[in-house]
Amino acid sequence: MPGMVASLDALPELELPAGATLERVGDLGAFREWLDVVVAGFGMPGMMGEAFMRFGGLGFGPGMPELLLARLDGRPVAVALAAVAGGGLIISNVTTLPDARGRGLGRAVTLAAMQHGATAGVPIAVLQATEMGRGIYERLGFDDFGRYRTLTWEGR
Repeated sequence: MPGMVASLDALPELELPAGATLERVGDLGAFREWLDVVVAGFGMPGMMGEAFMRFGGLGFGPGMPELLLARLDGRPVAVALAAVAGGGLIISNVTTLPDARGRGLGRAVTLAAMQHGATAGVPIAVLQATEMGRGIYERLGFDDFGRYRTLTWEGR
């Protein structure tokens, strides 16, 4: 998968589609909704959401990754994670539910993550792109810097 990097200077304005809202996850209820979108958006088994729910015990707010949740007509449909680390911003877990794709929600949560990094004072953002998201990232100023490889144990 491509690794991509973008400068956080001069970011475009955040525009949400009609009926969409964007929020920062700040409690366990919203975290559960965020996880439900991650699991469904990436086509994971439901048990993954249950396993990851334990991370909610770490808390929310300053010093923690920024979890972004977009809603369309009140329904959670798109998410992203933004973590400031090592002098930059790591963006991950960007996904939109299949029935809500193509409306600009993935772009919105990615741009909100980038704005979080800019506000934190870091100069660059990095992410691992899927082919589905690559065009969105390129239009937001991301360029390839290399490729990620996923290694697994043989037979697993």
